[in-house]
Amino acid sequence: MEIELPIGKLLILDLDTLIQAKEAMGRPHDIITVQHLKAVKRTQAGGTSHDTQP
Repeated sequence: MEIELPIGKLLILDLDTLIQAKEAMGRPHDIITVQHLKAVKRTQAGGTSHDTQP
């Protein structure tokens, strides 16, 4: 997604793309972040953030 601001364009990743990017990086803190982002995605889809699957 792209947003035009007075100082220029701002590019924003959607949630799925952000998850893919974090998974590709594979750093320990990215792996933790992916778990949190997937919980957010489940919550947005009507699930709970306490589901057992990552």
